[in-house]
Amino acid sequence: MEKSRFLEIVTHIAECIKGSEFENHVFAVGGCVRDMAMGNTIKDIDLCIDIPDGGIKLAEYMHRKKFITRPPVTYPTYGTAMFKLNRFDTEEIECVQTRGEQYHDKDSRNPQVTFANMNEDCVRRDLTINSIYMNVSTQEIVDPTGNGFQDIQDGVCRVTNEQPDIVFTDDPLRILRVVRFACRYNFHIEEETMAAMKRNADRLEIITQERITDEFNKMMVSQDPARALDLLRYCGAFRYVLPEMIPTFDMGQNKYHFGTVWEHTSKVVDNMRTPLFDDFDDDWKRCLMVAAVLHDIGKIETRSVDDNGNVHFYGHEIAGARAAADVMTRMRYSNSDIKKVVFLISGHMRTKSWGEDIQKHRQVGFNRLAYDCGDENRLKALLTLIDADNRAHELEYCLPTNAKQVYDRIMSTDAVKMFGYKLPIKGDDVMEALGIGPCEDVKYYLRHCLNQAMKNPNITKEECIYHITHDKVRKTCTGNEFKSTVDSIRKELR
Repeated sequence: MEKSRFLEIVTHIAECIKGSEFENHVFAVGGCVRDMAMGNTIKDIDLCIDIPDGGIKLAEYMHRKKFITRPPVTYPTYGTAMFKLNRFDTEEIECVQTRGEQYHDKDSRNPQVTFANMNEDCVRRDLTINSIYMNVSTQEIVDPTGNGFQDIQDGVCRVTNEQPDIVFTDDPLRILRVVRFACRYNFHIEEETMAAMKRNADRLEIITQERITDEFNKMMVSQDPARALDLLRYCGAFRYVLPEMIPTFDMGQNKYHFGTVWEHTSKVVDNMRTPLFDDFDDDWKRCLMVAAVLHDIGKIETRSVDDNGNVHFYGHEIAGARAAADVMTRMRYSNSDIKKVVFLISGHMRTKSWGEDIQKHRQVGFNRLAYDCGDENRLKALLTLIDADNRAHELEYCLPTNAKQVYDRIMSTDAVKMFGYKLPIKGDDVMEALGIGPCEDVKYYLRHCLNQAMKNPNITKEECIYHITHDKVRKTCTGNEFKSTVDSIRKELR
């Protein structure tokens, strides 16, 4: 939401609590105040109330006075409540008492919550930029650490506590949050804060995989995802996020690349900041970034050196697709996300051999690519990864216009007819034409017809029957390696 709408909501809440025990005791806090100060779009509204059990009491008051749409959702263990205002029913508001936290179990990030004053509430938060309060009744800004506004101006991520180790010992997930905020806003991390992150990185082993993956996803759609990966390495958190990629850090490559496999990967991730296409939904954006990070993971398994000392990675895209599926399964990604990334990684070498002057490539290759992608959006996604990868090669081999030319060629020719293509002939037609019953041969003949359709997307049923009755059909139906790999992994995920 824009600042004006945020202030409308705050003003309305102030009117609702005027004359009540809550007047001058309700504060907007956290991201909404930070983003207002920075001029950013405001996502959520969080309120804290400096009255014991104030979060739940405020929500009950708002319900009693009929200011909210329905009874609030409450979480008594944490003193938290959620509600929607009648006048602003698209915005969910979370409210909680100002609180202190005590972590009695060193192997858990779930604290015992107690009521505390605002200063104590501030210190238990992560960063100074997230610990600025606005009095809802007066719209006065309160900055308990004295550093919040200054750190926003200076572009600094700094913990609220003068003993930064406590911040990360209590909740080591904050290590990843600091990296995320630094890359989201292009802020630098204050020296003592970074030192404490490094000292406490091993504490990340108590964090659930789902929370680690959630933070990783947010880093990857930040302003500078490549820097996020560097910071994860620097602070020692990388091994708790993507340990499978560590062997790529020092892995040498060949003449087509600069630097190590990891340096190339980092450049591909950085190139995704200027993608060939960017009209994707959030799911595809997330999967494109994961694919950029994992696209060369197959090089770990496939690296070889020939007798002349030349390095090769034969079939690394196929090995990489399977390895990426394993990594993403461990990281608790959905099957839908895994399938998207498998598709992208399997195909990221698809157009390399077509060269910069793709006009020399046969039309059947474009037709088959369109068929394998299935629709224009998936084609755009694959070509976006291919383009980012191409631009991360040595200048002589980077093929800067390859992917865009492939897209233009497909969209301007009959190749578009291969999106979602269905043969004009079915198995029953094959059996009738050949006078055979159900058997393995039927699929071979259908595959043969599909291969003919790759050459001629306008093929008719009659032409298909001619081919199956006159051509010598090879009794094989593995298809191309790209599609068979994608299909086999899909089956494993069912």
